[in-house]
Amino acid sequence: MGLTVLLAAVASAAAQGQDPAPAKLTPQAVLKSHNLERFGTTWTLLSTEKNVLKDLADARARYQQVYEGMMRQQEFEMGAQGRKSDIQDLREQSNILSQQIAAINQQLNALVAPPGDNNFVNQQRNQLSQENNLLVAQHDQMVNMLNTLQEQNKDQGQDQKLQLNAEVAQSREKYMQAVLDLRKSADELTAKYDELAKNPEITKALEALSASTKSTQRLGPSAKVRDAIKLLERAEGSVQSETIELHRENGVDHVYASLGKVPTKMVLDTGAGLTTISAKLAGRIGLKPKTSDPTVRLTTADGTVVEARQLVIPSVRVGKFTVQNVECAVMPAEKGDVDPLLGQTFFKHFKVEYSAGARKLSLKKLDTTGDGAEIKSVADADAKPSAKAPTKGRRAVRPPRAAVKSKRSTQNRPSASGGDAQAPPDGGADPN
Repeated sequence: MGLTVLLAAVASAAAQGQDPAPAKLTPQAVLKSHNLERFGTTWTLLSTEKNVLKDLADARARYQQVYEGMMRQQEFEMGAQGRKSDIQDLREQSNILSQQIAAINQQLNALVAPPGDNNFVNQQRNQLSQENNLLVAQHDQMVNMLNTLQEQNKDQGQDQKLQLNAEVAQSREKYMQAVLDLRKSADELTAKYDELAKNPEITKALEALSASTKSTQRLGPSAKVRDAIKLLERAEGSVQSETIELHRENGVDHVYASLGKVPTKMVLDTGAGLTTISAKLAGRIGLKPKTSDPTVRLTTADGTVVEARQLVIPSVRVGKFTVQNVECAVMPAEKGDVDPLLGQTFFKHFKVEYSAGARKLSLKKLDTTGDGAEIKSVADADAKPSAKAPTKGRRAVRPPRAAVKSKRSTQNRPSASGGDAQAPPDGGADPN
């Protein structure tokens, strides 16, 4: 009996000396210990989700800049057509005046006064001379107006076009970088949620909380982030890319292209302003240079300066990419069958990555054709989650694009200082 009492006393003393058992964490505390915060019935990594939504807002703002730039380009092109129409009207009026002046001169030459004093004939000649002088003055004034308008249209119009092209190209670069940033932050967030979903402690906490609240508790992402990821996938679908194999001949890289339905091998020169073709190749694709076509001065590799005619190739395809209405220079027929050159009037529509060592050409492009819903949704979507589909955007013109420069040249291969501006480098990725 005494021994039993003694053992009980020892056991009691030992129990009193032990630390108390740790309190069991509530389900809410377990979830919060993993940096999860409650949003309705969804437990989210709120701070990380804010980064994703911030990147989405940035992508929307960047695309809006691209869209507005393309609209300015479209307005400029419409204005250019109007200026061309004004020039054509002046030219036609000038021709009419020239015809009237020629007709009066014929009358004056035919109106010869007979011997003696003939006041009637003299009066007629004086009247015709006055009319002729008036028409000549009007014609000279119109020619001066025409020359001034042509010079202004050539200089100011080209400068403005180059500036617009560069602005849109830069905006497109920044938009594509924003899409890449959004993808990176979305992937990081998704990986964190995947890891948390495999944690049995979190699974049990959600189940316990669901039972006690009688409402299903779930792990994020939130509805806003799910909507953001859907928009991201649509935006990524508009960024097309392709890597094209190059063919080297005599130390110069060539790329296979189709001008209309005519396949041809062209010298690759992303730094050249104009795409350049021979008169023979122009004939094969249905282009016939006329004296009324604009001229452009080109300098060949041997330093010779030639005047080529500037025309438009209906379509140029490289790989899976087709560009409509590509400006080109058609070399004079006497220059023979010179190597065709693919220049910036084609490449300005893309982000170009050129690896001479690997003989690879990477083209990336932001697709703004169709109804534009995939891209415009990024710019138009409200920050709040919505069950409605993104509103369709307006059609947009295809924006210009430029990228890498090359200094390669071949014999009789022309280069032009004209053409569209290259995108200023900003370290961004193109919607390519």
